[in-house]
Amino acid sequence: MKFISPKTKVALLIASIFTTGSAFAVDFHGYARTGTSTTASGGAQYCYNDPVDGAHYTGRLGDECDTYGEIGLGQDYDSAEGAKFYLDSMFSFKTVYQGNDYQSLTSPTDRDSRGDWALRQLNVTAKNVLKSAPDTTFWVGKRYYQRKDVHILDLYYLNNSGNGFGVEDISAGPGKVSLAWIDGARKPAKGKSDAQGEPVIQTEKYDLRYQDLSLWPDARLNLAFIYGKADLTDIQDKVGENKQTGSFYSAELPHKIGSAQNTFVLQYGQDALANTAFNNSNGTEVDTYNQWSGDLKDAYRTIYFGSMSLTNNIDIAYSALYASGKTISQNAIETKPNRLSVVARPSYYWNGLTRTTLELGYTKDQMSTDSQSSDLSKVILAQELTPNIGLMARPSLRVYTGSFFGDVAESTRTAQQEGDKGEMRFGAQLEAWW
Repeated sequence: MKFISPKTKVALLIASIFTTGSAFAVDFHGYARTGTSTTASGGAQYCYNDPVDGAHYTGRLGDECDTYGEIGLGQDYDSAEGAKFYLDSMFSFKTVYQGNDYQSLTSPTDRDSRGDWALRQLNVTAKNVLKSAPDTTFWVGKRYYQRKDVHILDLYYLNNSGNGFGVEDISAGPGKVSLAWIDGARKPAKGKSDAQGEPVIQTEKYDLRYQDLSLWPDARLNLAFIYGKADLTDIQDKVGENKQTGSFYSAELPHKIGSAQNTFVLQYGQDALANTAFNNSNGTEVDTYNQWSGDLKDAYRTIYFGSMSLTNNIDIAYSALYASGKTISQNAIETKPNRLSVVARPSYYWNGLTRTTLELGYTKDQMSTDSQSSDLSKVILAQELTPNIGLMARPSLRVYTGSFFGDVAESTRTAQQEGDKGEMRFGAQLEAWW
C-alpha cells in the first residue's frame, strides 16, 4: 500500500468536504482586516482604540493597527421530522504587528507575532422543532449572542456572548421573547490570579429579550435585561467572597426617517454590570469584587447612529454617544466619569466600484483615574475600491491619509515619536466579511 503522509490526508479530507454534494456542503464565513502604515516622520502609525474596551470613539477608519480575522465553518443538518439543525464554529486570529510574510501566532519570543488564536464560537441551533412555533430556535454552546454594534466605532453596545444555552424567537403578543443562560467570565478570587492556578470565581448571567415590537411603520422596539451574579462555591461563600450581583437594561429603537435608517439606544447598568453601560460590552462581564476606587456603582449611556443618502452618489454614516457613571468610592480622583463621542463618515461614489470617504471624529472623556478631561479629534481621507455601492459594501481595498489632534494626540509618547498631534499618517487596509 502506498504511504500517504498525514498532511496529504488532511488535504484530501478538506477537498472531499468542499466537493461533495449539498448534503455535506460547508458554510464558510468570516471577517478579516489587515494593512500597513507609516507617518511623515517615519515609523508605523499610532492607534487610538480605547485601551480598556478596544472601541474607536473617534471612528475606526485609518485607526486600526492590527491584523484580525475570524474564520467560521458551519454545517446544516436536516431532520426527517422537518427540523433544521445548524452547527456553527469560528476561530479568530490577531497579531499586533503587521507586515511579515510569516507570523507565528504561537511564538511568545517573536516580537513580530505577539498574536494569538481564539475559539469564538462552537454551538448548535435547532429550528422548526415545535410545529406550532416553527421560528422558535433552541441552542446550546458557545456563540455570539444577538450582538448589537455601531460599526464605524467598532463598539458593541450589547454583547452577552459566551457559553450557554437558550431559546429564541418565542412569539409573545406583538413581539418575540428570547431567554438565555450564559456563563460570565471566570474572575480571580480576592488577591489571587487565575494565571497562577489560584481559585477563581464562576459568574453567570440570565438574559431576557423582548424584540420586534412594532411601534409605527418603519420603527420597532427591542428590549434587553441581563442579571449577573457570582456563582460561589460553598468554600468561597464561607471565606467571604463578594456575592456581588448586577443588572443591565437596554432599549433600542431602530427607525426610518426618509432615506435615513437610524437607531436610538438607551442603557443603564448597576453594581456588577455597571461597566456594561459605559464601556464596549465585549462578552458582558460580571465584576465580582471592587478592585480599585474607580469601580462604577452605576452608569447610563445613550447612542444615536445611522446612515442616509444625501444624493444619488453621496451618503453619510454618523454616530453620537454620551455615557456617564458614578463610582462606588468617593476616593476616586473623579467620582462621575463621563464620555462624549461624535463621528461622521460621508462618502462620494464615483461609480459602482470607487468611492472617496472622509471620516471626522471627536471624543472627550473624564475617566475616574484622571484629574482632568482629555479630548481627541481626527480627520481621515480614504479612497476605496468595493464591488458595490453602499456603506457596508465589502470587501474594501482602501488607501488613506490624515491626522489626529487634541490633548491625547499631543501627549502620545512612543519609541518613534514625542507627540502625534498633527502628524500625517499614510496607510492601506483591506476589510472584508463573507
